[in-house]
Amino acid sequence: MTVPNYCSLCPVFLETLLTDATTGNPLVLGSATGTMFKHDEKTYLITNWHILAGRKPKTRAVLHGSGGLPTLIRVHFPLDGQVTQQSIQTYPLQGSDGSALWIEHPSSDAVDVAALEIQPPQGIATVYISEAVRAPGLRPRDTFFSVTQEVWVIGFPLGIRVRGLPIWKRATIASEPGFSGAESPHRVLLDTATRQGMSGSPVLFVTNSVNRLTFDGSTQEVDLPSAHVLLGIYSGRITGEDEFAAQIGIAWGAECIEELLSAGGPYRTAA
Repeated sequence: MTVPNYCSLCPVFLETLLTDATTGNPLVLGSATGTMFKHDEKTYLITNWHILAGRKPKTRAVLHGSGGLPTLIRVHFPLDGQVTQQSIQTYPLQGSDGSALWIEHPSSDAVDVAALEIQPPQGIATVYISEAVRAPGLRPRDTFFSVTQEVWVIGFPLGIRVRGLPIWKRATIASEPGFSGAESPHRVLLDTATRQGMSGSPVLFVTNSVNRLTFDGSTQEVDLPSAHVLLGIYSGRITGEDEFAAQIGIAWGAECIEELLSAGGPYRTAA
């Protein structure tokens, strides 16, 4: 049986939904990517603020052309032992009083990362990003990353899935991670051609356990420790009149996740 790459099980496919006021049926507003995280014995879905809020950060303009804001989110979890099959679960984004249920960063929408506490189903193969990071022999994460380093954005561009599994998009760290701007201290820029639907994707440095190296003109396979290091969460592109002009993506540092979950809240956005 073919086994997927360990990190292919980190992202989950998301659909944002709006409950139709007339029929009560859910209407799909869009698709995105998320990842799972454990903190203080609780389980959270991590994705972008703009996905859960349905609004553009800073301007608060509604993203969907209909003017609708999401009230539900549908999560597709791969099943343990049969990862091409999914357990599809739907979770509310609003309480009975209309207040938002997700938790945002203490900086509010200035950091485009948010968390929704959920109860995932049993028997899933999803790898929690809080448990996936391992870096044998490597420096601590805060000093590990550097400009020009290659990383992977793993998610669902334009909703594309291969039997439920994500797409890996190559990226290069394009700005100095240790020199983020004062306005956005957690932001790292990426040189990558990403697309809509990848918002909320984990951005990972990944090495394989078996590497092919050349010695004296011959190629040999050398078994080296695998490493998975989380740079952060992808949240979209810097765009202009031509979206291909720069192809610069935005990632929010992994420290943002711990910050928003440890802040104690309640940092919640009104729906």
